[in-house]
Amino acid sequence: MRLNYFPLLLLVLFAVPAEGDTVTLYPVLSGSWYDQGTQSSSPRDGTFDVLLPNYLYVGNAWDNGEYRAVLEFDLSSIPAGSTVTSVVLDVWNSGANPYSAADFLYGYTGDGVVTLDDVIVDNKLPLAGPKDPIDYEDVTAFLQSLVSSNAAHAGFMLRDDNLDSFRDYYPYNPDNLTQSPQLVVSFSETAPVPEPSTLLRWSSLGVIGAVMAYRRRRRSEKVTSTKFERFGKYW
Repeated sequence: MRLNYFPLLLLVLFAVPAEGDTVTLYPVLSGSWYDQGTQSSSPRDGTFDVLLPNYLYVGNAWDNGEYRAVLEFDLSSIPAGSTVTSVVLDVWNSGANPYSAADFLYGYTGDGVVTLDDVIVDNKLPLAGPKDPIDYEDVTAFLQSLVSSNAAHAGFMLRDDNLDSFRDYYPYNPDNLTQSPQLVVSFSETAPVPEPSTLLRWSSLGVIGAVMAYRRRRRSEKVTSTKFERFGKYW
């Protein structure tokens, strides 16, 4: 009997990854939390009590206070189940101490709201600075973990662990996207594999088709054989 491989062919085709894509994301929110100093021997109390929306200050302040900056990016343009192949986070320094030190990058699952919890995360990511722009290129595994868990936002926190300088990064500005923070994500989307019930229906159709083809061939052979027998009687 002749086998029908069409269902298997469809399965293979559905399992082939689709062509990759690259998206450039801009922050949906950003800001800096400030632990205000007093220029005394104990300038900071460890409590970040001042929020500066849309400012990206990092490091040691003039009054010995501390700034930490947060950014969150909407991940809805990256389909669920995608394989993240590369990620680059770019932030540009506005000119204050541009090369004095490299800031440290921390990652967290964002929620679309700037909260105090965002500046006390401890998930430190690989460091790629200092340069301008500062490129954090080793965050692919972190972003893949967020995509795999269907997280809505990717959150990043910038801080100067050494508190030896101050940086003022360009915030998001729709009129100056060139120097706005950017998250450039390359990914490939795998086409969904059909449900087992669908494959079973395809297989059933294939078997039925094979049986019908076999019966037609046998019927044709029988008719041909009968014709030869009749012809032989008059030979």
